[in-house]
Amino acid sequence: MNHRDWRLLINGLLVVVFVWAGGLHALRAESGTAASDGDLFVRANTAYASGKYSDAVGDFEQMVGRKEFSAPLFYNLGNAYFRSGKTGPAILNYERALWLNPADPDAKANLRFVRKTAGLFEPTAAWWQFVPGWISLNVWSWIASISWFFLCTVLIIRSWKKGTKWTYSILAVSCAVLVLALACALIRVPDLRRAVVLVAEVPLRVAPLEKSPAPSTLKVGDMVRIENQRGPFFYVETEDGKTGWANDHEVAPIIPHS
Repeated sequence: MNHRDWRLLINGLLVVVFVWAGGLHALRAESGTAASDGDLFVRANTAYASGKYSDAVGDFEQMVGRKEFSAPLFYNLGNAYFRSGKTGPAILNYERALWLNPADPDAKANLRFVRKTAGLFEPTAAWWQFVPGWISLNVWSWIASISWFFLCTVLIIRSWKKGTKWTYSILAVSCAVLVLALACALIRVPDLRRAVVLVAEVPLRVAPLEKSPAPSTLKVGDMVRIENQRGPFFYVETEDGKTGWANDHEVAPIIPHS
């Protein structure tokens, strides 16, 4: 293998790492291995089945605090919050479940029902967001990484063996999949800033101060986009273009900030 081949391979591996790392900013599914984790999940579900929704919320939140993220955990936590009469946290956790598993029909149905119950409009995605919404940002990042790896590997093989015709097909497919995955991942990146209003009548302040004037308010369950943060305040933009500062205990990002 000559210097050009090694340089191509190293560059390819670096791009794989950086593309994959882009998904690390997203909420990742993780599963606990300790027996106590499974016991806690069972205990929370038992409490929910018994109508002890506050106990179920406490146990599920304990798992979230341990970063044992999974779509079923957020889905069950959303159900427990809804049964407890807390619309904002219910919507937040359904959104988190759908971030990890965009195809979950139960989370979609429950989220739609909760929004309808709260008198909220169902957000509609643009036509160009349809395909990216099929799977999560993490999966698109992995697909892009794998496609790039195949692309680099085939190019190296072609440099060794001239005239290998079968490599043309793999190159074409790898390039097409890479372009599609990168485009879909880039379209989904702004979703990392989406957030949910947790409580009713949240003041949308003109400055990041408690006593700052608030010409408008946010409703519980409203979707906003976090543009900046200063101390305990998020600078947010609503779906209808309003901007202002909201306290960070009144608005929660779908992807928790580290």
